Amino acid sequence: MHLLPRAVRDWAARLRRKARPARVLLALALVGVIGTLAAWVGMEIYVEVQFQKAQSALERYDFPTARDHLQTCLRLRPNRFRFCFLAARTARRAGRYDEAQEHLEHCEDLTAGEDNLTLLESTLLRAQRGEVAAVESLLWSLVEKDHSEKVIILEALARGYIQVYCLPLADKCLKRLLKEAPDHAEAWSWRAAIYDMLGHRSEAQEYYERALELRPDNDACRLRLVAFLQHANRVKEVLPHLQQLYEKQPNNPDVLLGLARYYRSTDQPGRASELLGRALAIQPDHAQALVERARVDILEKRLARAEACLRKALAADPSDKAVNYLLYQCLERAGKTAAAHRQWGKVKVLERDLNRTETILSYELAKDRRNPDLYWELGQIFSRHGRPDRGLFWYQHALTLNPWHRRTHLALATYYQSAGQPAKAAVHRQRAEGHEE
Repeated sequence: MHLLPRAVRDWAARLRRKARPARVLLALALVGVIGTLAAWVGMEIYVEVQFQKAQSALERYDFPTARDHLQTCLRLRPNRFRFCFLAARTARRAGRYDEAQEHLEHCEDLTAGEDNLTLLESTLLRAQRGEVAAVESLLWSLVEKDHSEKVIILEALARGYIQVYCLPLADKCLKRLLKEAPDHAEAWSWRAAIYDMLGHRSEAQEYYERALELRPDNDACRLRLVAFLQHANRVKEVLPHLQQLYEKQPNNPDVLLGLARYYRSTDQPGRASELLGRALAIQPDHAQALVERARVDILEKRLARAEACLRKALAADPSDKAVNYLLYQCLERAGKTAAAHRQWGKVKVLERDLNRTETILSYELAKDRRNPDLYWELGQIFSRHGRPDRGLFWYQHALTLNPWHRRTHLALATYYQSAGQPAKAAVHRQRAEGHEE
């Protein structure tokens, strides 16, 4: 029995029917909000996982993997400072300097240029790119004050010193770095390269092997060890490394080149030729593969092709003394007496300049690293032997020490005029004329 009048019950029923769509809409709205929130939370978790994977890769000094994870983070969250900053540092440590600069500029935009971490990272980038003389005092003071980033600072300093061939100072940095971080595989590899350049072969091999012990997957380091062993004529030790590399990278021209060198040294020129053919099919301008093919061709008296390969290799690096001498031998065996005589003259000039370069880098810079005349002279030598890019590097370094160094400005005026940039050439001529030394 109903207590309410029928009219009231009808009115209530009509009210419930009208309210039902509103409740449905409200429920749908809540579902949408919850779904959006869940998607946002899921994306946040995903980018955090990617960021943690990048940090883990950096702990292993695996810069390519770290870079891949950070690119994912930045694609999804492009304006998050810590992602951008770590991407800048990773790019710098991987040697991708222009990319590092772009990330740092974005970091400055995000913080209005007031972040100390960004400022430090910009300084490390300058050091690592070779402007080490301009920033080393600041960076060494931070190391001496036991800065929390001192391992990263020492790493950048060492690479900067290597860039400008201050090898004793680079080794000093690396020794100190390895006291702080003895498992830094890249530092062992860099130290091996330094000792290799200095001719200390037993230490170089020890350091390469230590680097590989820490990171057996470091194929680049294994390839450097292979090149070192082959240069030292330690043929039997090379093959296991080459086989391991070939299993992983059968189409890497550098690996094919290493195998070709092995087979040539074991009197199997036919196998060497096959591998070199594969390497050059993949990378036709591979300078060292061209030189190796020339060596095989000279052994098998295919002198015309050997000469063509050597000239193509020298187009890439005219300052390579060994290749210049090999071309002289090739011309002499082919009976091209006049050409061989001219080539011998080039070899002697190159030998003289390389000896002078070694004296500057090994002795004179060790005594007077802030002398712009020495860097200008290095620029002259490299420019004279077909490496204007390297000459430019040394000229720019001279100007970091003395922005008004007259001879450097004259050299840069010549460089830019030859490069088809008369406006830049005019600027340097004007600066040279305005300052007498």
